[in-house]
Amino acid sequence: MEKRLSDLSLVQSYDAGHQSLSWLPGQPAGLLAGIDIQALIDNPDARDIVPNLPVQPLYYALKQRGFSDSLEILPFLSQEQVIHFADYETWDGDEFSPSRMFNFLRPFAAVSEEELYTRFTELDEEYQIASLEGLFIVHEVEHIHDLPIGVEDRVYPMPCNTVF
Repeated sequence: MEKRLSDLSLVQSYDAGHQSLSWLPGQPAGLLAGIDIQALIDNPDARDIVPNLPVQPLYYALKQRGFSDSLEILPFLSQEQVIHFADYETWDGDEFSPSRMFNFLRPFAAVSEEELYTRFTELDEEYQIASLEGLFIVHEVEHIHDLPIGVEDRVYPMPCNTVF
């Protein structure tokens, strides 16, 4: 036991903090094997069941079936589930990937424009800004009246009301 705890790779894995889930989860077992997406789709109570499912087993089930092949389930996901799924999907090592975020959001857009808008606005503000960085000009000021003249009427305030 002492040798395992002193092993450099183990120490580094503890120091690294959150690590992304494996892209190839292998054969599901235990609780991970218990979620049948097709059975959820066919269940008339799916709207009540899906938001209460544990995040990781549901993620693995959706990942194995494919988010784009599970569009009927996506509107039933809770905000917490979507945020966790975004965490799993949008990081490339320790770097946020806007392209991976857009790929993650694509199935929500296939459901409807409203679903895409709802899911994007429910994400943490940092994700929203990082995703749109380079596509839009982002102004960070204390108050909307501190923006340059002429810009005030063309901006959209983020929820914190300091980023426009």
